[in-house]
Amino acid sequence: MEGSENENQERINDFLSIPREELNETMDPAKYTGRSALQVEQFVQKVIAPILEENKEYLGMSAEITV
Repeated sequence: MEGSENENQERINDFLSIPREELNETMDPAKYTGRSALQVEQFVQKVIAPILEENKEYLGMSAEITV
């Protein structure tokens, strides 16, 4: 399933007469994520990476459970 054109942008553009380029820049979701990307990177480095390092001997192994 693929996303479609954002109809709200067209409606806002018609109502406020904002140039489409300016509206697209304003509605860029990346502008509203704050520090989340940095926080995820820090979490991965501080929490996930040590767990992966500690358990690297198990990485790549597979298991099968039959009930």
